[in-house]
Amino acid sequence: MDLHLLRIKLKKIRYLIEATSYITDDFKECISPLKKLQDCLGDIHDMDVWIQEVSATNAAPIFSDLLWKYKKGRLDEFKAIRGDIYSVLEK
Repeated sequence: MDLHLLRIKLKKIRYLIEATSYITDDFKECISPLKKLQDCLGDIHDMDVWIQEVSATNAAPIFSDLLWKYKKGRLDEFKAIRGDIYSVLEK
């Protein structure tokens, strides 16, 4: 699945959980991790766009390397947060 599309779907799920949190607290613990996931995915998407732009302009390779490094860090964070959500849902 496209990570940008995943971000949009997570946003809808988070909004649904926020709306139902007035009725039940069952999934309230997921709101913060979902928001963090959205932020990570937004940064990853931004890095993809920037990497394309930098590559198209033949800018210094150092910029591309920095963008890839930041993207990798955010992907690692995404994986860790994803695990946090699984933990909450398993309760």
